[in-house]
Amino acid sequence: MGDCVEQDAGWQWAVWVLAATCICGVLLAGCDELVKYERTVDLSAPCAAGALFTGRTHNGSIDVAGADVTECKVRATIRARASTPAGAKELAEKVRVRLEVCDEKTISVKIDRPPTRLGGSVAVSLTVEVPNQTRVDLVSHNGSVKVRDLLGDIEAETHNGSITLRDIWGAVRAKTHNGGVKVSYRDTAPPAPDVDVVTHNGNITLISPPTLSAHIEAKTHNGSVRTDIPITVTGKIGRKLVGTIGSGEGHLRLRTHNGSIRIKQHSIR
Repeated sequence: MGDCVEQDAGWQWAVWVLAATCICGVLLAGCDELVKYERTVDLSAPCAAGALFTGRTHNGSIDVAGADVTECKVRATIRARASTPAGAKELAEKVRVRLEVCDEKTISVKIDRPPTRLGGSVAVSLTVEVPNQTRVDLVSHNGSVKVRDLLGDIEAETHNGSITLRDIWGAVRAKTHNGGVKVSYRDTAPPAPDVDVVTHNGNITLISPPTLSAHIEAKTHNGSVRTDIPITVTGKIGRKLVGTIGSGEGHLRLRTHNGSIRIKQHSIR
């Protein structure tokens, strides 16, 4: 009898383990098969030359382009995930996006998100068109930040994502934790830019105006620093470069922990 009881208990234990394994498998499969629902919101408002545009999103990319226009246009792409189609749609439709205008000098995107249930998520990406002279202040947590064709100053920050600034003119403050940073000035930009770039894991590439004049501080912990531009160096060249280009009117501060730094110059047309 003792042997029979032990065999029976072992069989019951095996059944319980098998059942638990099956349940876990179903739950994990459910997590991998979340349903996505997407909708877009289009907004616009008058925008004076030299105004400040601010955009902040937690999960999602930000893409800003300057143009010869007199208004700010924003397309918000809302992507929601949930365990059912109805749940994903309900989550996406509860997201509210609006433009807040303050005396035509500051235009801000405001995003209100509903609380998400276990396994659900919401991401809001912003595609923006503004006048060329606009200044921008952009923040994402999980997503890339891109800016092009702007004359105004730029502040861009993300935690997980790259930052790309192309055909720009003004001062730059760019910071990311996981991602590379590329800053490319117009070939007609002033020769003394003010640039401050920081990343922890990623490369930094700067393409400067053709007649660059700036004091430079470039530093990496794991990587190299290279420049194609003649520079008067202070100290040794290695993972840290300190020196002056031209008469040193502008300021370049470039820092990465794991990555390389490359400084190039626009060719004169």
